Amino acid sequence: MPGITRGPGAIASPSGAGSMVDKLILYTESEATVFTALEIQNLKAHRYQSQDGSYLNKYVMNPYWNTVVSYVPTWVAPNVLTLLGLSSIILSTGVLMYYCPTLSGEAPRWVYFLCAICLHVYQTLDAIDGKQAKRTNTGSVIGELMDHGCDSITTILTLMGTVAAIDLGADFGSFRLIMATLVGFYLAHWNCYVTGGLEFGIVDVTEAQMQMMLVHILTGFFGPDVWKTQVFGTASLRACFMTFGIVFVMVSIMRSLRNVVMHEAPTGSLANDSRYEPAAAILAFVAIVSGLMLSCDLWEERTALFCWCIGIVNSKIVCRLIVSHMAKTRMVSWDKSLACLMLLLASTRMSSTNDHVSLQLASVYVTVQFVGFAWRAIKQLSLEFNIPVLSIPYPNIATLKERGVKDVGMGSKESYFTEASHKNK
Repeated sequence: MPGITRGPGAIASPSGAGSMVDKLILYTESEATVFTALEIQNLKAHRYQSQDGSYLNKYVMNPYWNTVVSYVPTWVAPNVLTLLGLSSIILSTGVLMYYCPTLSGEAPRWVYFLCAICLHVYQTLDAIDGKQAKRTNTGSVIGELMDHGCDSITTILTLMGTVAAIDLGADFGSFRLIMATLVGFYLAHWNCYVTGGLEFGIVDVTEAQMQMMLVHILTGFFGPDVWKTQVFGTASLRACFMTFGIVFVMVSIMRSLRNVVMHEAPTGSLANDSRYEPAAAILAFVAIVSGLMLSCDLWEERTALFCWCIGIVNSKIVCRLIVSHMAKTRMVSWDKSLACLMLLLASTRMSSTNDHVSLQLASVYVTVQFVGFAWRAIKQLSLEFNIPVLSIPYPNIATLKERGVKDVGMGSKESYFTEASHKNK
């Protein structure tokens, strides 16, 4: 296909000219493309599937989200909403980490309210981007990949913000909650890899986000010390929150593992033959991160940066798994980001004098790795499918209905041009 190079080498931009971003990415990635020709063919047949058992979503949130999306202009691309949601979480967590870099201490009260508002904005935009895609008939594999990729980043950021809001700090309890949640997010997509669709329980993501908003609001009104309040005898509010969080995540993990093991996939299918292969990446991740936590003081001294580093590595392997599910291929278990974490672990074992510098370099590297992977995947899909990423290039189905066009078919470009040609005759 013109404008893209297969195999090793640089990806040409649509105009044929290279860019500084391409060159930077190629310094950290040897592969020029993410998808092979066979995977591209498989992607054409891919359809997003999910099951949502949440009563809160069904009876409260979905009517609210449907109302919100009706006010979004039909020329706004769904991916723009996705990126705006991610940006809101980056903003709020960045401000909170400025005041609480070790996930402890007290920030100005307005910061906690900002976190609650931005989390609500993210939750709403994350919910309506898919509705906007259906509304404008612009759903695509790019949208699914961007949506889940952004979710993987916001997972670690919202966790950091919530742990800081209850003034938990860099103790073993916060490490356990963060690691369990990252593993749970990975297992949810492993479940999707095997069963073919995401599964949301009666109490799931929306309820967890609501709880996080409540945490920020309470801290905004009463300060972090409110979480030291004793309830149920000797237990503190903080202990109750941690217990609920761990139980919630463990239930999610057990549900995903049960589905991975018990799902009856057809004999000879990819889901059946490679159902346990994704275990290698998450086991390696847990082992390396646990070794880092036990072998050095980075977790206590550079908590925010440590969380970002391991969070972005988890996002990378999750996106590898998502790509494998969408393209119906075996997952590449080993990743350069995992290798970077292993080198960081080795450097801390050999010498502790430059641990902070090593963590900074590792964080920069894995971030560029993740951005590079996302950039190449989205760019390749955009060129292969001729799909603009951040715009809607033609009047979509909603716009056509507003103009009084009766037969709009699926709202495709072809149906629009057919209707236009009839009018011109």
